[in-house]
Amino acid sequence: MENRYTQLFKLSERIFTAGSPVIIAAGALLKDNQSGEVLAQLKFKNISNKNIQAIKVAIDAFDISGEQIEGVLEYQYLDLDEYRDAEFGHKSAIRLTENTTRSFYPRILGVYFRDKTSWVPKEDAKWEPINVQQKLEEVLEDNELKKQYEIEAGVKCTYIPLEVAGLWLCTCGAINHVTDASCHICNVELSVLEDKLKDESLEIRKDSRLENENQETRRLIEQAENDRQKRKKKQKRIIAIMIPAIILAVLTLLFTVVIPRVRNEKTIDLIESQITKPLIDTVKNDVFTDYDLVDVTIEYKSKSLQENAFTFTGVVTCTFKEVEQKAYIPFSVTGTVGNTEFNCTFGEGYVE
Repeated sequence: MENRYTQLFKLSERIFTAGSPVIIAAGALLKDNQSGEVLAQLKFKNISNKNIQAIKVAIDAFDISGEQIEGVLEYQYLDLDEYRDAEFGHKSAIRLTENTTRSFYPRILGVYFRDKTSWVPKEDAKWEPINVQQKLEEVLEDNELKKQYEIEAGVKCTYIPLEVAGLWLCTCGAINHVTDASCHICNVELSVLEDKLKDESLEIRKDSRLENENQETRRLIEQAENDRQKRKKKQKRIIAIMIPAIILAVLTLLFTVVIPRVRNEKTIDLIESQITKPLIDTVKNDVFTDYDLVDVTIEYKSKSLQENAFTFTGVVTCTFKEVEQKAYIPFSVTGTVGNTEFNCTFGEGYVE
């Protein structure tokens, strides 16, 4: 799709006349490809401490040969409230009388402020582009020298300060009036910026700073290495302490938990194997107590006949209670094998 507008001409940037509270920051001549009309667009920048309410401008128009043709005698930007450093006006288009216009020259007729004051240029005022500032790195090609300049100026520096037509342009790019001792953006003083640029000892101080920085770098490297060695020795001491402690803990666990548990499990297996070993004998006494190191066999004569016998070598206590010529059970058997204590109860009912 074809663009609605075609640019026919572009103004130089930052057009200014001495004493003006505004700068014509940019301007362009456009052709409307649908209607064929030619339009002028301007962008202003307020460099005054006062808020701007309105601006009147005139447009001098020229054809393709450079001959002046009918332009715009007056155009007003109204109902504004633009503070310092604000850019405005570029959203409005000025329609030119002659569609053969191929270049133009703007003139500010008056600037009107919110406080009801105004500024009107002299009749012979010339609106000309402000010189482009040089970048600091183009003058101070050594990056370390540029860094030294920034350190002593106390601000980030991008441009060489420039004085022109009652203005001075700061290293940060801000536009100030000659009556401003310091920049209204970064607060650095113009005299400081200029003096540091002329200071022939700036190079000497740069070299001294670099030497100090190199010494500090070496010191930090040595300190880092010393710290690393200290950490390494500390780790070795910790390891030397921890290894015996770990070995002691493992041995303690082995001899107090693991080995006794294995022994107990073996002892229990032995007891269970002895329990299931049958032995033929009959207890006929009413009371059978306190026998050491004996084999005991209990045979039940009741409705719940116990087929398997119990045998155990150790300290045994079996108790019968005589009630109407009958011995009641269960039988309680207690003993100790190794580290294992046990208490076993057998049977239900009674023995005749």
